[in-house]
Amino acid sequence: MCVCNQGFIGSRCQADDPCTVTRRPCGANGACFPIVQTQTIAGQQSESISYHCQCYSGFYGQNCEFGKNLYLNLMYIFKYIRNYYLSLAPALPCTSSPCLNGGNCVNRNNTVDYYCKFLIKKNIESFLKIFIKIY
Repeated sequence: MCVCNQGFIGSRCQADDPCTVTRRPCGANGACFPIVQTQTIAGQQSESISYHCQCYSGFYGQNCEFGKNLYLNLMYIFKYIRNYYLSLAPALPCTSSPCLNGGNCVNRNNTVDYYCKFLIKKNIESFLKIFIKIY
């Protein structure tokens, strides 16, 4: 019997633990328990890895994704839709240089959101050059 490092399970620690912090299949709505099933067929031993979510009070579903009240269900659906659309968006919006006229692109909170930052001095100089040409 092996004692596995965190993140691995199985008789030889050969499989990824489906309940690791990075995966969290039960989310924050339940506790995740890994399941290792061992079968011996024709003298060959094989293991299958799965998990079981024990849902906290007020939640249900294979991954505890549904709440017993409408508000929690809607929040889960909106979170799912938001994450889906964020996965379609480019990871770093500033790489495409979306800001025009000398604006600097700044990522907002490490998300796909950004804003354009303009240097006031540069904009004033540009304005003065145009103003002088006109008059």
